[in-house]
Amino acid sequence: HPECFSQVLEAYKADYAKNNQVNTTVFRGVADMLRALADRGVKISVLTNKDQADAEHILAHYFPDLVFSAVRGRQEGFPLKPDPAGALAIAREMNAAPADFLFVGDTGTDITCELRRLGDAFSYLCRADQTHCFEMGGTLRPRTDLPR
Repeated sequence: HPECFSQVLEAYKADYAKNNQVNTTVFRGVADMLRALADRGVKISVLTNKDQADAEHILAHYFPDLVFSAVRGRQEGFPLKPDPAGALAIAREMNAAPADFLFVGDTGTDITCELRRLGDAFSYLCRADQTHCFEMGGTLRPRTDLPR
């Protein structure tokens, strides 16, 4: 029933907004990596399928000392990942060529988002644990140049 679905969805969103840090953790090494990148002057942005307010709340909680150049959560008018529109919008907001981006993700959705732009978008795609990266052109290899 559509009316039941929308009620359940709204209840879920309200609950998640209050409890979005419960059972949520940052991958080991990610906070240190982000701080090291920020210390080097690298601009950091976030693209997530979470609602915008949830994304901002979670980032403020786990990374209060970091400045994000752009945070793009679920927003009206932009399709969710794996569509690359949000990632490309972040590139435009930051006045950067997509080829200058390092796209770090932790799910198949992130990988699909990036691979849809293979060849003319981001130069690398990495899992958040930094163990595997696709260099655009298709090479899967470890990245050793990211701060740990």
